[in-house]
Amino acid sequence: MSSDALIIELHEDRSQRLEDALRKIGLTPSLTGELLDEIIGFIKENLIPTVRALLEKYYRGLDIESPPPTYDEERGEFNPGQWVGTFLFHSRALDCKVLIKVSPKVGDKAFENMVKGAAALVPMLGFPSIEVVGLNLHGRGYISNVISYSCLFRKNLELALHEGLPVAIRVREEIRPDALGSFNRSKTITLLSRGIPLVVSTRRSIELSMKALSFLMSFNAELMGALIKVRNQLSEDPRLSTICNLLDMSIVYHWYVSERFRAMGAEEAEISLDDLAELRRIVWRNKWFLSLLDLYEAFISSVPPTLRLERRLLRETPIQPLPTSKIYELWVLYMLSLTLKGLIGKKPSVGAKDGGMILAFQKVVLSYNLPIKEWSVLFSEAGVTPPRPDYVLREDEKSVAIDAKYKSRIDTGDMERMLAYIADYSLPQNSKEVKGAFVTLPSKESEGILASRKDINPPLNLYRFHANPANIDESLKSIRRLCYLALGKLY
Repeated sequence: MSSDALIIELHEDRSQRLEDALRKIGLTPSLTGELLDEIIGFIKENLIPTVRALLEKYYRGLDIESPPPTYDEERGEFNPGQWVGTFLFHSRALDCKVLIKVSPKVGDKAFENMVKGAAALVPMLGFPSIEVVGLNLHGRGYISNVISYSCLFRKNLELALHEGLPVAIRVREEIRPDALGSFNRSKTITLLSRGIPLVVSTRRSIELSMKALSFLMSFNAELMGALIKVRNQLSEDPRLSTICNLLDMSIVYHWYVSERFRAMGAEEAEISLDDLAELRRIVWRNKWFLSLLDLYEAFISSVPPTLRLERRLLRETPIQPLPTSKIYELWVLYMLSLTLKGLIGKKPSVGAKDGGMILAFQKVVLSYNLPIKEWSVLFSEAGVTPPRPDYVLREDEKSVAIDAKYKSRIDTGDMERMLAYIADYSLPQNSKEVKGAFVTLPSKESEGILASRKDINPPLNLYRFHANPANIDESLKSIRRLCYLALGKLY
């Protein structure tokens, strides 16, 4: 979709002058000025309202810490916030598509590692984690699901067609005045004995497999219907017009594909699991068609497409922007789960609710994104909802609140929330120290105690650990040190 578009790359979580980004393109000053005005208008009227609408409608109640995009009129600077994605619009000045790509601040490879880690939670933890991971990645609307499936269908279909659709040998018997095909002697003699001067022959021809075409026709139709349904829902909010325009382009594509398949004689049909198994036998040589079958199975199972980890999806597909702080949070959860599984030697039992999970590794329990009344001391007594730490790691009476921060520096708000977590969830009467821990991107400050109070009993210590998605091995060592701190050297 971006092959014929002018790509303007901006950087996540950084204020930047749009003029500087446009100078690299090499346009004339007059065209640069016209394009700059268009981009500023698009950002103010479409990009910023789109992200704010997503926060209000689809990520509501999920404690998204990613700051939204902002535009500073006085300085002429745009900051995409902590949202990664692509936005497409048509430039009248250049008479072409312009794609604004917001690149992750940790780099493409590290971002890919984060998404892979988040997705790896599903095979590690099982079915209950699918909804939690999908909800925290995409929000309650799952807008990007159908768009992403549509884009993946398109890419895999083009490759499958290039490799060649499966064929079938059609055998039919014909009665003709002349012999074409294999001559059927006995049936021809029977006709002649009855005074009918015709020849019976068996003809074989190679034709496209209608079962394969019907599958493609049906999958395409389901995607088009899902796109239209989502389009109708989103059209009620004018702030989401950018996503609606993207949906319109995809709907037109699927309509065109339907017409082409219909011209080839394909018809829609219900696809059963038996049909999918038979199709796998028919198309086993075409890996792209096999990928389409996998995609269909994921689609009917409502598995978020980001969990399929198509590299092209991560890098090219213009999907709903994603809050990178949540992706980092899920990646840290994966690292914690992987470490605890290695230390304890057991897979956890998993319970999911309210967008969060509880993982029980025998006596060791790890909660994710949940306010747990049973562990709450102050807030529950006051009759208010307990705070929702990113994670609480607990064994018997030992408890550590852990907060993942997709940044290098801890600010006042972070400290205030952590102190609320510690005050509510800690059990100081059973501890040598009361503690909490931050997991952050690398910084110049070393790991260990970030701040402490030794004048109270037990002492209060706040720790910092680094987790860098660009360096998985070092991050695992750091998370292991965090688990040792929480559970003791026993493990």
